[in-house]
Amino acid sequence: MKRTSARSGRRPARAPKAEAVRGRPATFPRPPRAAGLLQWGAGRLARAGIESPRRNAELLLAALLGCDRSGLYLEPERVVSRARAGRFREQIGRRGRGEPLQYLTGRVNFFRDSFRVRPGVFIPRPETELLVTQGLALLEAGRDGPATVLEVGAGSGAPGLSLARHGRCRVWLLEKEARAVGLARLNRRRLGLDGRRVRILAGDWNDFHRRVRRRFQLVVSNPPYVPAGQLSHLEREVRREPRTALAAGRAGLDFFRRLAPGAFRILVPGGWLLVEIGFGQAAAVREIFRAAGFQTIGEFEDYNGVPRVIRGRKPFKWMP
Repeated sequence: MKRTSARSGRRPARAPKAEAVRGRPATFPRPPRAAGLLQWGAGRLARAGIESPRRNAELLLAALLGCDRSGLYLEPERVVSRARAGRFREQIGRRGRGEPLQYLTGRVNFFRDSFRVRPGVFIPRPETELLVTQGLALLEAGRDGPATVLEVGAGSGAPGLSLARHGRCRVWLLEKEARAVGLARLNRRRLGLDGRRVRILAGDWNDFHRRVRRRFQLVVSNPPYVPAGQLSHLEREVRREPRTALAAGRAGLDFFRRLAPGAFRILVPGGWLLVEIGFGQAAAVREIFRAAGFQTIGEFEDYNGVPRVIRGRKPFKWMP
């Protein structure tokens, strides 16, 4: 039976058969030169069933050498130090065993910037850029000066920091996991943002929305939304990411049920709640929004034509 990826809504690609890499060395190349290492690494990853093995090998070696992929071909005979060659060999092995590429390189490109990532923190996905695009559109439509935005479950901070860097707003990032809070602070510093522009808070949503006095023009979240029963069907790389960032109850809707009424409470009249959703969840999340009091509810599709983002507006006059 065909399965779809619960977070992306796409059918996971079949693991490719081991591809023939012409001229691939039978053993680890010595002396270790860039071209030889690439051939060796791509061959190992192909035999391990990794999709796009050449590209994976290029990205790993480029990260270790501090260059981009094109730099590897400008100096194909570049001799790589024994220490770096050994590190590359180790990372090829880990990638072949299913460790996410982004955890190995320590970075991911998201929206218009590069972000640091590390094991134990959710990896930002390309489809989540739609959350940023729609958030920026709402900010640009505002007429009351810079908005205050809250991102719930910020993780590495990629969506919220992108809004702060490219939008007219101040941003609060709320995250309960200490490892992710530290990473968000690192990314804030690397992007040249300070605590006045981006405030990072360690805390749980259930406590935060009951105690905070600040009111926000926009609340955004890419919450956990994978049904618990589908976790074992996810690609092996995804299963390496923290479970708390993926699963949310039997139907994957538990966090939306907590998020919507709390967000309604802390939004200004006319404020917006903007969330990423999973495959097949649009109707259920729209109903959760309506039950919480939101109006002007709409959805936006990702580049695969899958409903990916839901937004709802708190009315200017609320009659419970």
